[in-house]
Order: sequence, then structure tokens, then C-alpha cells
Amino acid sequence: MLLKGRYLELAEHHINFTILCSPNNTRKILKQASAFDQSKGNFRFTARRDHSSWFVVTTSPDFDDDIGTNNSILDNVILLNLIEKEFEPVVNVKNCTTRNSDANIFFLYTLLWKTKLDCSPRCNLYRKFEPIGCVDSNGLLTYSSFFPNSNFGFNRRHLFVTTIWWPPFTERFIENGTTVKYFGYCMDLLRELAKALNFTYTVIEAPDGEFGTLLQNGSWSGMVGQLERREVDLMVATTSVRPDREMVMDFTIPFYYDTSTLLMKKPDPNEKKLFILAKPLRWEVMVCTAVVLVVSAFFLCITEQLSPYYKVHGTQGQQDFQHSFWYMFGALLTQGGESVPKSPSGRTLVSAFWLFSIVLVGTYSGNLIAFLTVPLDKPPFNSLDEMIAQSEYKWGTIGGTFFVTWFNSSTVDTLQAVWAGIKKFNETDPEVLSPDPNVHIDKMYREKYVYFGDKVYMDIRKSNQCDLMTAEEEIPNNFYDVGLPNNSLFTKTFSDQ
Repeated sequence: MLLKGRYLELAEHHINFTILCSPNNTRKILKQASAFDQSKGNFRFTARRDHSSWFVVTTSPDFDDDIGTNNSILDNVILLNLIEKEFEPVVNVKNCTTRNSDANIFFLYTLLWKTKLDCSPRCNLYRKFEPIGCVDSNGLLTYSSFFPNSNFGFNRRHLFVTTIWWPPFTERFIENGTTVKYFGYCMDLLRELAKALNFTYTVIEAPDGEFGTLLQNGSWSGMVGQLERREVDLMVATTSVRPDREMVMDFTIPFYYDTSTLLMKKPDPNEKKLFILAKPLRWEVMVCTAVVLVVSAFFLCITEQLSPYYKVHGTQGQQDFQHSFWYMFGALLTQGGESVPKSPSGRTLVSAFWLFSIVLVGTYSGNLIAFLTVPLDKPPFNSLDEMIAQSEYKWGTIGGTFFVTWFNSSTVDTLQAVWAGIKKFNETDPEVLSPDPNVHIDKMYREKYVYFGDKVYMDIRKSNQCDLMTAEEEIPNNFYDVGLPNNSLFTKTFSDQ
């Protein structure tokens, strides 16, 4: 109860303890302190092992056996034995290397991790008191380092780390249905953290295969749920920071920034093959050309009717509206017609229209050659606003991720409309919220479907599947962090690395 009370008062601080007891009582206190972090109610909630220092003063002829420290997990323990033992030199401590006959010398010891001889790398380490200094009866203190274990991070502690398959950040080798190895960006990061902070680890995955979403009962699924329930020590995956997640877990500073966009299959060019001849010109240009054709034919007809040429030379060759229209239509096709106006005014108007037709046909021909030579793959839409405005394509995203929470809790009209569409599609097609990105990719090849997710994954899929394309709009809403249990004392330690 005393240890629990002190921890609750000073949980965020490094606590120093001093013990002046008999060997038997010292053993009991250190045993309770060592088991404190592992006890029910404290497991993965407390960190007394790392955030406490113990100075023990006792009298024991054989303290390794009397105090029973072999299974202790406390990292920072110093023992001053007031029984003068036979001289044992302390390496690299000058005044402890020779016997001083004028004063009694009492040695200082600390708990260090030791490895048995001829022990494989996978065997367990054990604890043993090793001398680090001395103090004589005149009060002269000499030591090499009080708490040497503090220089070695987690001192080979074994941590359970949760992750999720998400190329290229976390990938896996599977043999006979069992994952035998993880690799990728996140695993490289975890390996460097383990090396810098001196811990070992076992990688596991969330049973439901989700990143983490808030359930109706107030708990969390996926990896976030594992941290909330204190089932793991660390989460190293592409998990984005969200305010609601920060209520149940801690995040380090981000290690990667990414954007979100739309991924879709390129439209089949054969579907609109009939309209390929209309692609070189915009519809506005074609409408204006039709108007010019009708207006020019009308003006040619009026000019012919009012021209004095036909009053002198007769009406042979005079153009009416029908002849004028078909002649100018033929000019647009660079064909012309048999009946040519004979009046100077009519020929002038026709000549101007021919110049217009030649320029238009030249522009059209050049654009048509470019379209046929280098096809331009344009997505059917380039933004979320354009996507929700059409009814030809369905859309979806990865279930159990922050995208679900982001859409569901957003107050932006566009995002609300996107989520409303996903919920509607999900009623008849659960694949739109599948947690497996491969399901979304395969769905694009079966129907008109759009997948919304992180861009780095989409870029990898595009590099391997050339018939996929992304929209132009990119939303910078992803930044990935290492996750720890809520109110963890190690958040700053991992962030500093």
C-alpha cells in the first residue's frame, strides 16, 4: 500500500527510495517493488522499474543469497553493505584498487544484468550485485557510476508490439499460413528503436485486422483497442493521430506525412470509341461552328437576293438558302459544292468562309492526330465534390481506419455526402468498407468503383498496375506516429529517438 500510495502521488516523477533494514526486510521490500509493475491493476499502467532509484543500506555477509535479487527487474539499485568484506578491487576506481590500512572500507554494489557462460543468445539473463565503488570509515566516497543501468535504455526488456499489414510500411512473409517474418519501413523503424533503447520485442497483429475505430459501446477495435486494454506495449504502424484516439492512447511525434486521394481504374477507351472524332474540339467550339454555318448561309442567301449582279446578267447561278447552306457545309468538310455564287459580293463572303473552314479543319486535324498518337487518360472526376455529383461510380474506403471516423464526425458538407454514400452502398455491398485494400483494388476491375485512401499505397499499386490512376485532388490529412498506452511515461523517450 505504501508503494502504491507513493506512486500515485509522484507518478510523473522519478522517485528515490532509501532502505535501511535487515537483509530479510530488505528482501521483502525489493521483492514487492520488483513485482509492483507486474501486479494486477498495475500491468502496463506503471513504470516503477525505470522511474525509481533505490539506495539500500544493510548488513549481510552474502547479500546475493540473503536479499534474493536473482529475479529482480528493478534497474536502479545500489547497495551499501556495512559488513566489511574481504577486499575486492573495483575496476577503474582508483581509491578502491588498494587496501587502506588507516580506515575501514565498505563496498558499494549495484544490480547488473549478467549472462551465463556458454549461454545461447536466446537464454534469459540474470541479476547479480557487482561492485561499483567504495566508502571508507572517514566518509570518503569513491565510485565509477551510481546507476550504470540507466545508460542502457530498457535494459533488454521484452516488449509486445502490435502492427498491421500495410505495404510498404509493414509487409510479411507467410509460410504454411503462419507469418514468419515482418519487414518494411515500420519494421526498420522498430529495429532502430530497439537498438537505440536496448529492448527486445515480439510483433503481433490485431485479431480483427483493423487500425481502430470507436464502437457503439465506447470501446475501440483494432490496434487502438489493444493499447486501450493494455494488451501490448507499443504500436508501430501507419496509424494517424486523431483527437478521439488521443483520449485512449499516446502518440509520439510523427515519423511520416502522407496525403489522401482517389484511386480508380482508367476508363476503357473502347467504351466511347464512337465519340473519338469529337474529342479534338470542345463542345463550345462545335456549337459555335454550327451557329456560324447557319448565320453565314443566311447572309449569303440575303446577299445573293439583294445583289444587282443578277438584275443585269440574269438569275442563273443565284443562291437560295438551301444551296447556300449545303455549299458552306461542304466547305467545312473541305469539299465545297457544284453551285458557286457568281456575284462579287457572294464570292467575297464565300472566300472569307473558306478561310475560316481551312483554319478550323487544320486545327481539328492536328488535334485528332495528337489524340490518336498519345491518348490522354483523364479520370472521370478529380475531386470529392465531382465524385459525389455523379451517379455512375460507387466509392469506399478501408474499414476500421481513421477515414471512417473522419468522414463520420466531419461537419464539412462534402465529407458528410461522401460518408452518406458509403453507408448507402454498404447496405448492399459490404466490400466498400473492407479492411483489406486488395478487395478494393479487385472491385475496380469488376465494376465502376473508386477507392479513397492514403496516396503512398496508391502510388505503389499504380507502379505495378498501369491501368490504375489517381485524381488530382490530394488531401494532406495523414501523419503516422508510434503509439503507446495512455499516459505512458515512455512517450517522450520514444519521441526523442
